Amino acid sequence: MNHYISSSKIYELFFPDDWTHKEGKDCVSFFDSQNGVGTIQISSYSSPERSKKDNLSILSEYLGNKNIKINKEYLEIEKNGDVSIAKYSYSQENIFWSIWFISKNNKIIFSTYNCDVNDKKMEYSIIENIIESINIF
Repeated sequence: MNHYISSSKIYELFFPDDWTHKEGKDCVSFFDSQNGVGTIQISSYSSPERSKKDNLSILSEYLGNKNIKINKEYLEIEKNGDVSIAKYSYSQENIFWSIWFISKNNKIIFSTYNCDVNDKKMEYSIIENIIESINIF
């Protein structure tokens, strides 16, 4: 497994040896450049206002801005110690999407994964392992 520490020093994660990462202006992308079907993108930020909004509110606002109605069947909320996670998965126009807001104190990780709806099971367990490996400093 490869080890990645964000340039902002907000989080670290692990991703497969045969995957690539590419730093962008606002996020970093992880993908299998040889056999992959999708890309996971991750951005992070610190917010002094963070304590005023929970992840579900942030996720709901994000989806609302994209005119996506939340179906509670596809919504996952969990809290593990001081880390909170809100996740939502959906399909739109033959594209499968998963969105995560992961927070710890005033630090927030925003992540999206997308692929063709017919390929959503091909690498999703890898994506979940990447998300589960995130450690917010």
